[in-house]
Amino acid sequence: MLKFLIIFLITINVTFSDNFLFNKERAYKYLVYQCDLGPRTPGSKNIEKLRQYIKNISDDNGLRYIRQDFVFKDTVRKKNLKLSNLIVSYNVDSQRRIFFAAHYDTRFWADLDPEPKNRNKPIDGANDGASGVAVLLELMNIINEIEPSYGVDFIFLDGEDYGTDDYPEMFCLGSKYFVQNYPISDYVFGIVLDMIGDCDNQYFFEGYSDYYAPELNQIIFQIAQNLGISSFIPEVKHTILDDHLFFNRAGIKTIDIIDFDYPYWHTLEDTKDKCCANSLNDIGIVLETFLKQFK
Repeated sequence: MLKFLIIFLITINVTFSDNFLFNKERAYKYLVYQCDLGPRTPGSKNIEKLRQYIKNISDDNGLRYIRQDFVFKDTVRKKNLKLSNLIVSYNVDSQRRIFFAAHYDTRFWADLDPEPKNRNKPIDGANDGASGVAVLLELMNIINEIEPSYGVDFIFLDGEDYGTDDYPEMFCLGSKYFVQNYPISDYVFGIVLDMIGDCDNQYFFEGYSDYYAPELNQIIFQIAQNLGISSFIPEVKHTILDDHLFFNRAGIKTIDIIDFDYPYWHTLEDTKDKCCANSLNDIGIVLETFLKQFK
């Protein structure tokens, strides 16, 4: 695969004159819809509504929808947490597959809110959750027009944000379960999106991504450079515990596209007004261009 990625990197030749299918206004409406539901905490009525919404978009585009239900036994809080990963697939018969993933749950606790009285309240998660989901939903709308030869899975992960500083092992529950219970041998590589909608967007190389999948990192950032998108900065700034780490540990080269410099992270101020359609568009047209290389 290394040889393939190097050849792929050399042959990328794209410019902003290309016609893009990605619709930033529609993507932003997807973000707004999620926030208008309210917090989408695991096991809530709101997250179930979002599941149905994702299924409807999958059905509208003739894609396969699989719901992967599982239970996490929380021995600390003495509860069983019902969770569901969602896998939406294009070109289901292909044995060469790539995936795009985002977590669609939101946080139970605004533990970093400047107001102590707010720290046990759930968040809207406009950037931390809804932004990545919005881009995946719009990619689902255009995948049939792009027609990549590879199979493509859009994975919506549950329980990513259930952990705390005291219990970091409770983060990324969906990705941990997925790599242990879903056939992953056909995946060539994957891309995780998290916190990509901030109006003041800057995407740096993430540390684990650069360690496990440096070639894929270079490809994505080279595409952005060729498109003239200045928000992609090809240097490492943060190393982050996120879903991509568990895909990498399972042997799938995976990068995390994330803007971690977000002052409203894990606060009640992570709301839709902090996110912009243009930021979603930066990610969307880069990934659309990436997919167009697989003709």
